[in-house]
Amino acid sequence: LKAYGAVDMDRALALARKITPEDDRRAAMCQLAESLAATEPERAIGLISSQGGERYFHYAANIFRTWAAADPLAAWSRAVAWPHNGNRAAACEAVLSQWVATDRAGAWAVVQGMPAGNAKRTAIAAVYGAWAMSSPAEAHAAVLAMPAGSERNAAQMAAMQGWAQSD
Repeated sequence: LKAYGAVDMDRALALARKITPEDDRRAAMCQLAESLAATEPERAIGLISSQGGERYFHYAANIFRTWAAADPLAAWSRAVAWPHNGNRAAACEAVLSQWVATDRAGAWAVVQGMPAGNAKRTAIAAVYGAWAMSSPAEAHAAVLAMPAGSERNAAQMAAMQGWAQSD
């Protein structure tokens, strides 16, 4: 179905809508949405949103990562507008992890502009975790330069986890 979607996405989506049982249909729609991520990310996110269910969110995370590789600010704007449940934080983390790989300063500037609180600490952790995976010494030095407090703690824990994953 994904191969067919590369040729005629609208037709592939029409066929996917006819698949039964419902779980198979939703999975097919999500896979097609992933195929749209690079060229039509808003449409792809819309398709994921229409499928409902927490278990389909990993498809959305992949779409947000793909989108962030091409246009991180647009992907970030959409991620922070994602419905507020556990998925908003995951969407933001997906964008930030990709953004850090290509423009750490840009990602960090967006995070610094966030209001204090859990969402900011989660975003800080995403930035430092991704940074530590690629440049552990730099991430460690940056953590040590932060003022003491909950944001530094979040950065330090994420940097250690990122460093452990990179080893």
